[in-house]
Amino acid sequence: MSNIDKWLNISDLPTEEKEPFSRWLRGGEIYTPKLYEAWKAAPDKVCRECGEGWHSLIDACEKELATLGVENKHWRQVKQKFGGLRLYFTTEHLADDVSEKARIIAERYVRKASTTCEECGSEQGIPMSTDDSRVTICLDCNTNLYGGKFRPSKHY
Repeated sequence: MSNIDKWLNISDLPTEEKEPFSRWLRGGEIYTPKLYEAWKAAPDKVCRECGEGWHSLIDACEKELATLGVENKHWRQVKQKFGGLRLYFTTEHLADDVSEKARIIAERYVRKASTTCEECGSEQGIPMSTDDSRVTICLDCNTNLYGGKFRPSKHY
């Protein structure tokens, strides 16, 4: 298999797995084998729509937030947007002061992601962009994975 996963249609899944997997993807109809394996390994966790370089940050954030009562069922979405990490979860079940602590914790990890390569996890991540997309990646990943198409961004 090449570096790019082969795209599959959700109709290829066993019937009993279509609906929960589709919900995990937030209703998406197309998935990769890599996403399917991630769901099978932890179906109670939210889909991570970002590069693997940020997964250790997200894991640490989830662990810290769990001590405040923000569990897997409270997470709504984890994704990369405009080159930054976005963490969406509900805190309506928490007291106001605890909810504020959870927000502060999440903001700390979002800031850390702004200098962490989304692809490899290196702490040498730089906000970069092209005309139509933004990422936070290191110079090596920019060169090796993207052929140097991204340029350091001044919009952050």
